[in-house]
Amino acid sequence: MRFIRDNLMNADRKIIGRKVMKVMNVLQDMQPDQQLAVAASLFILTIRKFKENPTEVLSATDNMMHEATGLTPEFKAAQMYFDYEF
Repeated sequence: MRFIRDNLMNADRKIIGRKVMKVMNVLQDMQPDQQLAVAASLFILTIRKFKENPTEVLSATDNMMHEATGLTPEFKAAQMYFDYEF
């Protein structure tokens, strides 16, 4: 599990940010309850596939998304997209 955690925390934020925006584009056309259900289902299926601890994955990903001053620019843009376009 340490390998996955280290890889998540050191993932290329620019690539991940672009992929997040692509998924958000798909979710945007859905109702809010569907958006949440799709995102949560995808997370659960992915966790099961890789046999990872959900808490560890969420924690490592949250760390990857942040820098000392808050969200990294890539994820700040994604948050703004959520706030103003959804």
